[in-house]
Amino acid sequence: MSFKSAFSLLELVLTLLLLGILLSFGIPNIFNYNKSVCNKALQLQILNLKIALKNELKTNQTINIESLYKHLDMSKSSCYFEKQKGGFIGINEDKKVFFKLKNNILECEHTKSSKLHNSESFCDIF
Repeated sequence: MSFKSAFSLLELVLTLLLLGILLSFGIPNIFNYNKSVCNKALQLQILNLKIALKNELKTNQTINIESLYKHLDMSKSSCYFEKQKGGFIGINEDKKVFFKLKNNILECEHTKSSKLHNSESFCDIF
């Protein structure tokens, strides 16, 4: 008589339960990580734009905002910039922030959709 080793039903249920618990903590962190990466990408592009703006101010008295757009990712995705009249909008999925050039200074304006989960504005990270 030979016995075959196998998992009991209790072992399988406990394994699936533990796996479910671990995934319930891990999946939201993946989504938050993606939003954080997008925020960092937008911040880096704004920093590059500010540096280009500063360099252009050294050489010219007037700024052409169109020439600064080359520093921004304008291709539509979940994380990109979009041209608007008088400036541009940074978009991170459902969060939007509006930037405009006023007196040769790049300003961030608060919008209704720019509130973060901790009641700060999306402008605060820029």
